[in-house]
Amino acid sequence: MALLTRGRIVAAADAAVASGHLVFTRSTAVVVPAPPPPPLLPDFEIRLAPSLAKKPTGGLSKPPAATPPPDAAAAAKIAQPLPSKPRPNPFLTPEPELTLAEFGRHRLLLNKFAVVKGHIILTTKEWESQSEPISASDFEAAGTVLFDIPPEATPADRASNPDDAAAYSGEYLGFYNCGPNSGASVPHRHLQFVPLAAGAATCTFEAHFRRTFPAAAALEALRSPHLPFVHAAAFLPAPPTSSATATAAADWARAAAAAYTALLDAVRVAVGDGDDDGAAGGLGSHNVVISRRWMIVVPRRREAAAVDALLRVDGGSGDANGSGGGAVTVIGVNGLGFAGMMLAKSNEELDAIKAVGGLRILREVCFSA
Repeated sequence: MALLTRGRIVAAADAAVASGHLVFTRSTAVVVPAPPPPPLLPDFEIRLAPSLAKKPTGGLSKPPAATPPPDAAAAAKIAQPLPSKPRPNPFLTPEPELTLAEFGRHRLLLNKFAVVKGHIILTTKEWESQSEPISASDFEAAGTVLFDIPPEATPADRASNPDDAAAYSGEYLGFYNCGPNSGASVPHRHLQFVPLAAGAATCTFEAHFRRTFPAAAALEALRSPHLPFVHAAAFLPAPPTSSATATAAADWARAAAAAYTALLDAVRVAVGDGDDDGAAGGLGSHNVVISRRWMIVVPRRREAAAVDALLRVDGGSGDANGSGGGAVTVIGVNGLGFAGMMLAKSNEELDAIKAVGGLRILREVCFSA
């Protein structure tokens, strides 16, 4: 029997919204096609999500960035002071209304500040740091999420949730924000999973690697010559179609853990000593995106990009609205950025991301290749 059905997840989210335990606003997706040439670059999907403006800020404590932002105004906005008191840990004693399942050392929760109703969070039951790498146990639990939750809504789901169950029935994509410069907002260990659009087989970055490396072997460390930042990616072995769900999940977890170790080594060599911000045992902040078939690891040097300064560098007017002044627009980036997805809290942020371009923003928050 499946751990959960997609319809049950959506129904639980609806109930949590109704009771006030989940903050949700339907988002608007804008697809920004990759500029040619080359035609291999990934497209970006930018979601305008006003609900994110209600999400508490704070994140993980971090040392000053080794490389300062482009100007003083941007530096002041990026380096916001941390709260004087630590925020309560929402994952040690999660709200029952947000709790979907418990298995082994992990819990599966609804994301309290959701962009789509299918957004779920896999946390450890006991305290473990978000500044440490993904563990073998985490991969085992992630395999359960990826393989034991059916990617399609059941007939019963569609009958009870005719709009939502169909809209959120794509395969799940996982991501991990490790360390203070990764976009992590809670220091307790958690991986996040979002459903791709109904019928979508992959994210745009995985599709980019499929086009760029059509003959790559499974678990081979890959670096795309078209991406302007340090990264390493690999295709994961496809489980036999006859495998039972538990067997497929276990096989995937072992392969994913091995790939993760190899990719961490690859980016560590590429970055050298420039990525030690105290996270991941000296490796530094990084993001991970995982699917059933693919993984990418990207080391981070900065949590956010000041897009106004980038527009000035690129010969623009200085801000997304062309005024040359006003408030500094800072775009935060988490692991979803390396799946070709970015989040905007306002129309101004949406316009800024479109003006600068997704890859330019990613290059700004990463190490240049």
